[in-house]
Amino acid sequence: MNERANTTLRTDQVVLDQLDKYADKMGLSRNQLINNLLTIGLDDLRTLDRMGLIRLGYGLRTMIEKLREPSGEMQPTT
Repeated sequence: MNERANTTLRTDQVVLDQLDKYADKMGLSRNQLINNLLTIGLDDLRTLDRMGLIRLGYGLRTMIEKLREPSGEMQPTT
């Protein structure tokens, strides 16, 4: 069995309410549901990473941020 570690999560009350709602529907504790969601999310991230999409997304975000900077704004052509 894996060693467990504690962490603190800060989130909006609306998110906690939704977690509690779905945990109750599924017969899970909030902790179990959060662990399941994190596991699924990490699996998805690993897949995106293998496909190179995380690096692509980061590159696109960086490019958009540069274009939004006053010195990098695109000027209309005449």
